[in-house]
Amino acid sequence: MLGLVKKDLFIVKANLKTMIIIFIAYFIMMLQGNLEMAMIIPIIGIIMFISTFSYDDFNNWNSYAITFPNGRKNVVRAKYIASIILIFALAMLSLLIQVISEYVRLNSININNIISTLSGSMLSVILIVSILYPIIFKFGSVKGRIILFSVVFLLSRNSCTNIKFYRYVTNY
Repeated sequence: MLGLVKKDLFIVKANLKTMIIIFIAYFIMMLQGNLEMAMIIPIIGIIMFISTFSYDDFNNWNSYAITFPNGRKNVVRAKYIASIILIFALAMLSLLIQVISEYVRLNSININNIISTLSGSMLSVILIVSILYPIIFKFGSVKGRIILFSVVFLLSRNSCTNIKFYRYVTNY
């Protein structure tokens, strides 16, 4: 199973140049005063990790991996373990970037602001993983993304409709 975790982390490492460019852009935005931008770093990292599912589908990896003893279970466990490793590594990177940018801008560090931003980011990433991974494992990466976007669209549409209805009802 360690090899499966390493495989996923190596795939993410291949996208490291893109991630560094994104991190630098967000660091510049944070220096300009948008400290909440730090929560985007783990979210972007996990979205890039989701691309490992596409690589696996493209190379027919899953049909090969299920021939291993406990193949499906180990593949699923390895994806979750690699995700957890990546989430915590990016959370620490985000914490470091937030502390540096806040110290550079204000010459002080507001730990409450940093912890609240980081915990919101971690909650968002864990929510994305807990919803998206079962869908991708069930339907595949392409169909899983379509289903996810459809569900998010319907939920946001219903939320907007409910808000409009609530405003309409409360005005009378």
